[in-house]
Amino acid sequence: MFSLVQGLVQSAQERPIRRVIMLGEEQCGKTTFLEAAKGLFDGGDPLKPEQIRPTVGLNVGKLKVKQVAVLLWDLGGKSSLRSIWDRYLDHAEGIIFVIDATNETQFLQAKVTLRSILARESMKDRPLLVFVNKQDVQNDSNFPQQQQQQQQQPQSS
Repeated sequence: MFSLVQGLVQSAQERPIRRVIMLGEEQCGKTTFLEAAKGLFDGGDPLKPEQIRPTVGLNVGKLKVKQVAVLLWDLGGKSSLRSIWDRYLDHAEGIIFVIDATNETQFLQAKVTLRSILARESMKDRPLLVFVNKQDVQNDSNFPQQQQQQQQQPQSS
């Protein structure tokens, strides 16, 4: 009888698990984002940026956000690793797409990549967060400002 009650209590206390996939071009900061989120939501000691190595395959983070458990899949962005994206996209309940604001070539490629992801039928009605990373990094380019100005200008036909 006690084990039945204990099982009922445990079942009532379980949090729903939300599966979120984090994608983006290589070295855009996905794993750094994951480590920061683990520190913020779990209170642990995240890896320092200089300790983070390029992802080969995936990293997984389990976070507690209020009353929800979040399973965050950080998938490698290298083009040779993209074949594993399909295995996770169909099971993800949300997407975080990370973009490197300091790399113009990757920024433009990220646009193409994101469009191809969103064109999938399985992505319809899925929440999406586009996180433009590294905006605080000093570089000689004024690319992010140029991109923002171009998007604010009316399109001519």
